[in-house]
Amino acid sequence: MIEKVTIARLSFLDKDKEGNPLKTKDGKPYTRCLLDTTDGRKMSGFSNPTAKTWQQGDEIEIDVEKNGEYWNFKTPKKEAGGSINQEQLDRMEKMITELHRHMVPAQVNNKQPEAVEPDAF
Repeated sequence: MIEKVTIARLSFLDKDKEGNPLKTKDGKPYTRCLLDTTDGRKMSGFSNPTAKTWQQGDEIEIDVEKNGEYWNFKTPKKEAGGSINQEQLDRMEKMITELHRHMVPAQVNNKQPEAVEPDAF
């Protein structure tokens, strides 16, 4: 279930209790991300570039699953939806309009500006 949680504490581990590198079933090394949330839950998941940007106090949106007595999380995939809201879409549209305005030559007296030959540079 996708939830918004606030990070109370955050740590990353790449070794087990005995000091051995963490490895997947396929033998690939990985880093584990441990979260304590402000609502008192302790969660773990795989680290990734998104998780490495998190800091204490950040409100994040993650896919949370209870597995027995443990809480696990995943960062939602972009395709999961809900990651862009209308306000963000409106800002992007405004930025695109501004970029377009600066890239397309302005008409002067309802005439297109004369083309400049590439050799002129």
